[in-house]
Amino acid sequence: MKYQRMPIEIEAPEEKGYATIQYNLAESSVRDKTIKETGISLDDLVLFYGEHWGTTPLREAIVKGEEKLSFQNVLVCPSAASALFMVHTSLLDADSHLIVIRPNYGTNLETPRAIGCAMTIIDTSFADNFQIDVQEICEAIKPTTKLISITTPQNPTGVDIPLSTIQVLVEICEKYNVLLLVDETYRDLNFQSAQN
Repeated sequence: MKYQRMPIEIEAPEEKGYATIQYNLAESSVRDKTIKETGISLDDLVLFYGEHWGTTPLREAIVKGEEKLSFQNVLVCPSAASALFMVHTSLLDADSHLIVIRPNYGTNLETPRAIGCAMTIIDTSFADNFQIDVQEICEAIKPTTKLISITTPQNPTGVDIPLSTIQVLVEICEKYNVLLLVDETYRDLNFQSAQN
């Protein structure tokens, strides 16, 4: 596979150095910290290989309150990027078609591109408050379409996709036998409600 680095990765603070940035208004990570600063003691921490799917108590906590999911539906990953890599490499191949609504996370674009997957990229716009045009998605669906990829809240816009729009997308995906990837990496950092 051949990967391309996106401009946002090349220009990232981790690459350029945090000292070169005077006003960082868009950082989504946390500042560097020592473990001591967190107040957490690791003196009794046991380091071991661990359960492949993640510990059962953690997986149970993740689905707590979910009616249709159990801990057996959960795979714990070390990062969103690794989870998205697994989704793309297990669902898509060079004969597949993917619809990506942008803005979207780089892994949702570059991993399918590296696989050789055909993509239709649908850009949202400031003029439309970065909302999804469902009709444009319907028109982009092909017989080889396997996945539609959206993010909510979007990065870097912070815009939430309304739950009503996601429900319409679910219906479309069911009609065309296509999977829907809703990347919600920043869901718990958003103070807006997606329940509209």
